[in-house]
Amino acid sequence: MDCLILPEFIVFVLFFGIGFAKIIASGLHYFGCAILFIKCWFVMKDIQFVQQAYEQFLASFNSLILGSCSALGEAEASYAPFIRHRGAFYIYVSELASHTNNLLSTGKASVLFIEPEESAQSIFARKRVSFQVHAREVPRETSEWLQVMSLFTDKFGSMANLIASLADFHLIALSPVSGRFVSGFASAYTLSGEMMQIVDRLVEPKSIQKDDKAGASRDA
Repeated sequence: MDCLILPEFIVFVLFFGIGFAKIIASGLHYFGCAILFIKCWFVMKDIQFVQQAYEQFLASFNSLILGSCSALGEAEASYAPFIRHRGAFYIYVSELASHTNNLLSTGKASVLFIEPEESAQSIFARKRVSFQVHAREVPRETSEWLQVMSLFTDKFGSMANLIASLADFHLIALSPVSGRFVSGFASAYTLSGEMMQIVDRLVEPKSIQKDDKAGASRDA
């Protein structure tokens, strides 16, 4: 009789153990899913907060820093007042300026918005937004030209209304292709999409992170 009971007991223990293990595994699976969900929620909230900060930062500017290049490869740094309309930055620039000919001949440029030195927490980590842009001239007196020039007048007043009639000025749309928002040390985000939204946070290479930690230890 004892010999018959023993195998049944072993089967019962094995069956119970397997069932218990499945319950534990299932619980760990759901626990892991819950942790992943919480992490995703915090990442999403962080992206929303950064998106708001990025939009507010851009809205504080009336002019942009422009990097362009001639057909011969000569670099030019300049600036221009702008209007942001439907995701593009519109500038109204004279043929006398080198950047105008650069934009018309190459169709490429970079745009920078950067925090003033006096308001930056660190001169090495000034808040900034940069874009790689495609440059396109807007033909004079088209509906797009009239609409954007009206916005220029609304924003910049009589001066914009005055230069609107000057034939040597060109309205150029700078449409972002890619971008980056840097909000401080180790806080860089990629921008993408038609309206250049925050899409991801850039992670520094581990070698740089180690160097930063080592420097922080020495400073301490």
